[in-house]
Amino acid sequence: MDAVNNKRSAIADKSTATAAQLRRALELLRTNQRHTYEFRKLGISHPAARVKDLIAQGFVITASRITTVDAEGFEHRRVALYELVSEPKGGL
Repeated sequence: MDAVNNKRSAIADKSTATAAQLRRALELLRTNQRHTYEFRKLGISHPAARVKDLIAQGFVITASRITTVDAEGFEHRRVALYELVSEPKGGL
């Protein structure tokens, strides 16, 4: 998907279109491991679906489970923590 490789900062894009969410998710994952609530802060309401979309496009992404505290102070157990392991050869 060419939209994922867009050169402008995906984080600044406020669109909720799937392509925009994929760009934001990929930009986040390229910098570090990220959990569900970090994706949601950037308008990705269903991170698991976006990660699944990226995996279907050839990205290797692993998930582990962590306990985290959200912005309101609530503890959440078994939250997905995603890590980008590799990208498809030749890009998308």
